[in-house]
Amino acid sequence: MSPTPSPGQITTLSQLYASLRSAVDDAAEALDAVRVGESSGAVDTERFLAASQRVAALAREIAAILDR
Repeated sequence: MSPTPSPGQITTLSQLYASLRSAVDDAAEALDAVRVGESSGAVDTERFLAASQRVAALAREIAAILDR
């Protein structure tokens, strides 16, 4: 049985989840834009790369929390 998290930890995890969800949504939208750009010949990968880096940073933060 795992220990009950403190209220501060719940808030942090909730905020972290919300940030991750937002970053994943942004990455999905950016990927859709890249796909549209491929068909028109104008691919802008900068937005997708920025969003994917944000997702990766949040994933590292989650891993660090879980490793504690």
